[in-house]
Amino acid sequence: GSDGQLHLLNARSSAPPPHSLRLREARAAGFLGTAARMVAVERRSRSRYLYVAQENMLDIGPSLRLARGDVRHRSFADYERLHYMRRGLGPNEVLWAFAGGMSLAEIEARYVPRNSLNNLLSLTFPSTSALFEFRQQVLSQFGVMSTLAYCVASPTPEPSDVRFSGATGELLNMRFRPAISIGEPNGLVT
Repeated sequence: GSDGQLHLLNARSSAPPPHSLRLREARAAGFLGTAARMVAVERRSRSRYLYVAQENMLDIGPSLRLARGDVRHRSFADYERLHYMRRGLGPNEVLWAFAGGMSLAEIEARYVPRNSLNNLLSLTFPSTSALFEFRQQVLSQFGVMSTLAYCVASPTPEPSDVRFSGATGELLNMRFRPAISIGEPNGLVT
């Protein structure tokens, strides 16, 4: 596509980007295991899309695309608006939208009514501090590669996967079924 447009990520590329050290680090961390297979499946089904934009994009949860910072690409903004007008967000996706950096006010304004959001958060987190601790741990875990990494995290929402201590609300354990796709900040892996 032309400049300023989103490109379908080719995660099956044989030629790594010049930042091969980052790729090796990500691969060693186990993040690259299923990326190519996911892209192949999604190209066939077209039910979900993996995109790389000039902004750092965090792709978390099924069918959820969030850009860190302003969304300057009209094609992405249009896709996102139409997509969620049709579909809406599930509880898991709302949590990961917040974890990915979207404000609660923005989630409320764009995706879910206030009472639904409040109910969801109160049922999921024992305290407000636990909610923000969850967010901080997600951002710190993925933020290391924020310039190059476009994450597709498929969290499992069972209590065994996200646990808090009852006393302090401290996040004890968080597990992912991770797949990560690495792209250049200004384009895609070709």
